[in-house]
Amino acid sequence: MDSRFDHLEPNSPEEAQLRAGLLQEAQDWGDLLGDLEAGDRVQAAFRTRELVAELEKAGFWVFGGRRFVV
Repeated sequence: MDSRFDHLEPNSPEEAQLRAGLLQEAQDWGDLLGDLEAGDRVQAAFRTRELVAELEKAGFWVFGGRRFVV
């Protein structure tokens, strides 16, 4: 799966850590998505929501999309 992430440079080590955490997990889950069992997908969705909530609490907005290529 191809992933593309656009973002501005972080302003602090803490901000870099928060953003890197979500981006890395999103890429990892995307790479594994076809091999995940149903329970793993639930866990992935829950963990992703936790990471997004942390970013929102820090004042960030998170957008995502999915593109299908036929």
